[in-house]
Amino acid sequence: MQVIRGQEKAWTGGIKRWGAKAPHQEKEVKIMMNICALCQKVYGPEELNGVRRLKVFERYTIDLRLKQFRKAEIGQELEFIEFDSKEGQELLRKMHEAVLIKF
Repeated sequence: MQVIRGQEKAWTGGIKRWGAKAPHQEKEVKIMMNICALCQKVYGPEELNGVRRLKVFERYTIDLRLKQFRKAEIGQELEFIEFDSKEGQELLRKMHEAVLIKF
């Protein structure tokens, strides 16, 4: 484990867990999923004739640059899910598992 500015950094299955050591802050553990090189290659944007096309996973458009999942359906409001939200973490995990199954 490496200590950086009073925060603890630990690796667990590709997930970074950042949590303050202070007891009153132990409940506020933020989880940030790293996107592996294989996922970036499979789900990264394609470029054709200078136009970048974003990939889709489970009906969500994946924007690796903005770290968001987006869903646009006719007659409904746009849905944005940040990678660092709980729902975003779950989608990233499923995305990673799908890539591992493919390869």
